[in-house]
Amino acid sequence: MFRSIKSKLLIWFLFTFSLFFLFFNLYLYKEHQRASMNTVDELLKSKLQFVSGMIEIYRDGEIDFELSELQKQEQHSTIYDIPHSGHYFQIFHGDGSRLAKSNSLDELKLPFSYEKALEEKIYYETSFIAPDEPVRILTEYITIYDRYRNKERFFIVQIGESLTATYNQLKNLRLLMLYSMPIMLVLSVIGGITIISISLRPLRDFSTNVGQIRESSLHRRIEAYKVSKELSELASSFNFMMENIEKAFSQQKRFLADASHELRTPTSVIKSCSEVYLRKERTLDEYKEALQIILKNAGEMEQIINKMLILSRMEHRSFAIRKRDVALCQTINKIISIVRSLANKNTVTVETDLPGEEVIVQGDESALSEAFMNVIENSIKYNRKGGTISVSLTVKNDEAVIVVRDTGIGIPEASLSRIFERFYRAEKTTGQRSETFHGAGLGLSIVNETIEAHKGRIDVRSEVGKGSIFTLYLPVNG
Repeated sequence: MFRSIKSKLLIWFLFTFSLFFLFFNLYLYKEHQRASMNTVDELLKSKLQFVSGMIEIYRDGEIDFELSELQKQEQHSTIYDIPHSGHYFQIFHGDGSRLAKSNSLDELKLPFSYEKALEEKIYYETSFIAPDEPVRILTEYITIYDRYRNKERFFIVQIGESLTATYNQLKNLRLLMLYSMPIMLVLSVIGGITIISISLRPLRDFSTNVGQIRESSLHRRIEAYKVSKELSELASSFNFMMENIEKAFSQQKRFLADASHELRTPTSVIKSCSEVYLRKERTLDEYKEALQIILKNAGEMEQIINKMLILSRMEHRSFAIRKRDVALCQTINKIISIVRSLANKNTVTVETDLPGEEVIVQGDESALSEAFMNVIENSIKYNRKGGTISVSLTVKNDEAVIVVRDTGIGIPEASLSRIFERFYRAEKTTGQRSETFHGAGLGLSIVNETIEAHKGRIDVRSEVGKGSIFTLYLPVNG
């Protein structure tokens, strides 16, 4: 379940929504509670002003409460006369003695603290005057001017308002919120599944399109402009990967075709030679001649197969690079001494420009020698009569730079990007390939793989009819 993107998104959506809904409900409840209490407090203020206005000071100094007098004269009751009506008041003289109280209090008492009234002057409090009746109380220390005696008289007025209705309203709100949460959760699950399904539809379509690609349809691509913005980068990366895969498949097919072609020639020679010499009895010299032909072609096959095995091991990283100190000047000199006979045979002059101080790199001497040999042999084989090749070695920016320059037939510009491909030979394109010198087209592939395995690189520049320059770079610090 948790491996599914859809499930993870749904769980995350539900968790986030539930958390938001919970905090929103808490905020809404607190705001409603505050607003309700503010409403009650405002009501208490207005009632306190009304009750305070009923205090009357007479000329003889007597103090009376007019609301009580009105009730007696008109003989009708108010909300303050109904016992336990939820509306209460009581008034005290400045010394703390009680002046009046509402009949609604009956045997109930509003909590009163004379010291607190004198200290705070005005304050609100909530208290239970009965087990089932919470009351909001406003207490205020007020001053009334006695115009007959030209002085101020002090009183303490308390107004109480039952909170039963307010608490019931808040309780109903809590129940409503509590019961609405499962409903909202179910609705959010349905909505979340719908939204996520719609959002993931482009990904399913993308997956379907990818799943329809087969070996025979590697040319197919995902049109990035048709997918959603979030998938366009993935589509571009996938298309880039498919281009590499298509190129690899194409190279593999060409490799198999070229390998078959290269191996078919010596195989055909061996087969036809064997058939011809087995048709009738031959002399000993003729059998020796046949065996020499077979041996020569078998040797060519062996070279091709060995080079293919080397490339395969390199490609699959099973080719072990035994890194040791390799003296490049000494290695190049050995190779030059080996190829001089071939150069002399083709009337090609070999020149060297090596530093007086030995250049040491970390690498496989055998593999590097074979790479250098391939490059130098090619420069000799595809050189013109009386031409020259020069081999130089320098050190620049912590890199050993080996430059092999020749005055040969050159490589067409269109072929430069392909000369390191297996079995590719530019001579087939130029038509200048000598029948005397031929190869399987694997040498430069091995050179490229060997140099890259040593964390180096190779650069080629060439001009048809003027020659080629192969530059090999190797890190001197391994």
